[in-house]
Amino acid sequence: MPSHPKGHFQRGHSQKKKSPRLIHGRLSVHRDGYGFVTPEEPVPGLKGDVYLGKEDADRAMHGDRVAIRIKRMERDGRAHGEIVEVVKRAHSSIVGEFRVRKRGNFVVPHDDRIRQWIEIPDLNSKTLTLSSLLVGGQFIGASTSDEQMMFSVDRRFPQGSQMTFLTMIYNAGAAPQLESQIEILRGGQRVVASPVRPIEIDKTDPARIPYGATVGLKNLAPGRYVLRVTVNDRNANTRAVNQVVFEVV
Repeated sequence: MPSHPKGHFQRGHSQKKKSPRLIHGRLSVHRDGYGFVTPEEPVPGLKGDVYLGKEDADRAMHGDRVAIRIKRMERDGRAHGEIVEVVKRAHSSIVGEFRVRKRGNFVVPHDDRIRQWIEIPDLNSKTLTLSSLLVGGQFIGASTSDEQMMFSVDRRFPQGSQMTFLTMIYNAGAAPQLESQIEILRGGQRVVASPVRPIEIDKTDPARIPYGATVGLKNLAPGRYVLRVTVNDRNANTRAVNQVVFEVV
């Protein structure tokens, strides 16, 4: 996923320092589903790597650099943890088996340590299409050129915080005139809706247009919500919609 397009984000204050409550390291996933994280720096009282159960290890991919939190520390120094954020993906490409399902197209990785199926947009349809929505809330990097968003693997955000999403727009028509609307729904009812706004187009690769924005969560009560993004191409009279579930805590 490319870096965010200039002009589409209203950033808050970036956190450039590691939180003292988090441990950064590389995830190693066993074929049975559980995993271990090897800390990048010594952790007082910790003996060996941090163990992750299947449910926790499934939140990232084998080899990813992750930020974890210690859930339990045994007397002998062994620790059980949970993944808080994926800091950097280890795999820019994945080899697997392409499968067609009623709910979409997917790649099943050949490496069984990578347990997630990868959703593939149907680009052969030549219709306006959005990739999956990636959400996060923290930026890292010392400058605009190398800044990246830290994605939220569990899509849980503190009440009053901000949530940023990224997506890719495919199959826009010739000389597209794109516009978008962002909505948040709860229980099928719309609770937040942005005005329809034009999208700035990156002319270097009009076939793959990155798009993202920041959404304030200040007025949302704790609970589960749906983020829905709609993109229209006014010149081609086409429309694409995608959505993702998140939680305010």
